[in-house]
Amino acid sequence: MKNIIQRAVALTNNEFIGLQDLPAELLSDFELKGDRDYIPVYVGEKLADVEKKLILRTYEFFHENKRKTAKTLGISERSLYNKLNEYEIG
Repeated sequence: MKNIIQRAVALTNNEFIGLQDLPAELLSDFELKGDRDYIPVYVGEKLADVEKKLILRTYEFFHENKRKTAKTLGISERSLYNKLNEYEIG
């Protein structure tokens, strides 16, 4: 991992290391390609609103694939189903 990070730092032209700077084999489990998406979070924003934005954007990123979304977020599929029902989605 240390070598991967050192290589990414040496080769990037950006201020931050992005997914595009990492080897494809690290990203294959999640099929992440291209530029990383960002979700704006503001000081004072409710945690529940931040959680909702993160869940919905990840769900959209994985084309409504619940298994990949849950795995990426580190939650159970059941928890994801419950959240989507709460948001009246899916």
